[in-house]
Amino acid sequence: MTSYTEFAKKVIELVGGPDNIHKASHCVSRLRFDLKDMSVVKEEDVKQMEGVLGTQKVNRQFQVVVGHAVGQVFTEVEKLLPDISDHDLVKEDAEKPRGNRSPGDFFMGLISHMAGCIYPALAIFVVAGLIKTIPTIFGPGMLGLMSSDSDLYRIFFFISDACFYFLPVFLGYSSAVHFNSNPFIGMILGAVLLAPGFQTLIVNGESLRYFGVPVGMYDYSMTVLPVILMTAAESYLERFLKKHIPDKLQMMLVPTISVLVTSFIGLCFLAPLGQYLGVYLSSLLFWIHDTLGALGTGIMAALYCPLIMTGMHHTVNMVAITALMQNGYDTFLLVAFGPSLMATLGTALAVGLKTRKPEVRSIAFSSAFFNGVCGLSEPVIYGVLLQFPKAMAAYMLGGFAGGLLMGITNVIGYVLLGSNLLGLLAYSGGASMNFVFGIAGSVLAFIVSFAFIWILGYEKKKTVS
Repeated sequence: MTSYTEFAKKVIELVGGPDNIHKASHCVSRLRFDLKDMSVVKEEDVKQMEGVLGTQKVNRQFQVVVGHAVGQVFTEVEKLLPDISDHDLVKEDAEKPRGNRSPGDFFMGLISHMAGCIYPALAIFVVAGLIKTIPTIFGPGMLGLMSSDSDLYRIFFFISDACFYFLPVFLGYSSAVHFNSNPFIGMILGAVLLAPGFQTLIVNGESLRYFGVPVGMYDYSMTVLPVILMTAAESYLERFLKKHIPDKLQMMLVPTISVLVTSFIGLCFLAPLGQYLGVYLSSLLFWIHDTLGALGTGIMAALYCPLIMTGMHHTVNMVAITALMQNGYDTFLLVAFGPSLMATLGTALAVGLKTRKPEVRSIAFSSAFFNGVCGLSEPVIYGVLLQFPKAMAAYMLGGFAGGLLMGITNVIGYVLLGSNLLGLLAYSGGASMNFVFGIAGSVLAFIVSFAFIWILGYEKKKTVS
């Protein structure tokens, strides 16, 4: 957005002006206006504003989703509405009474929290993608103008890998901001998961006990869910401590106690939770494949991006590698990769072509490029799929259609070539028709996901109040 002041003025005007606003407030990602008359709101005009990620109506409250810029925008709103603005951070909908909440609301609340924690860190994925693009394009895998042994080639990969390796630290900061707690405590919790001494013990196969409780000895680099769970738990503890510890002692005791208690809960329970789920997921995946056959391949292709969101895809990849080592090929997980990739590309490109918002178009096109060329799926997941429910639906439908076709035609994956478009060559190790059907299923996934967005759009239609 060009100016927070102009943005605030226009939003206030489109919701009916100052006379129609009973109270203005905000949460970690949304402006919230309690209105006297909801019918005068020009919702479609609000949605078309640069910087608006979406809108929502809750009873007589109109919410405008602006993401990480909400603080700066609300500062300008306060200047325009000084008598009816509440600067105190409003708790998210997930913290409202749960009497009327359905399982679907609970699931969408979890997705909303994940998006709120991850979206502010989207620049990390963009930086990693742009830098990794250079050696990917000019390296031996494509143009061959840069040797894999050259210093520049290795430095570019070091920088890109660092962005992902230290992801728990970055997400510790953004998650703490999302949950309205101390962001530096969040960073400490992320750093604990990556501490060199801890990593050395993991590599050496040693064990630890924290107050007598076994610590989960797993590699948490490049993970998302563990630090988000730890930071969410810490936010409740931090608020409790601030209520019961005298002000003069808070600076010393609140962060110290928070880190000690949350690191115990995290290392022993919360962080290993994702790993345990991954083990059970692997068994479930092969049960689905053995039981459902071609349908299982379609389901796997539709779920691969959600698995990446939880970090469980690492377990899936290890299962695929094990199959390659044992059999020389894989009939399930590697097969599902192609339609999943092409479904994300079809969805992102369709959103980029369909939207009239420059910021959405930029994210959609750049994330498609990163995914197709560099094999980085995080930008398209967190920048497109998580932001727009219809985009997630398009991806899952396209992935399922392509995976189903490949399952029916018994496509086999022969090699693990990475997660970009070159990975489609994995189907070329056997009979020629195996490659043909592999490409056909991938193209079908692209077409279905693209057509879904092109015909139905990527945003919710305007509802009648």
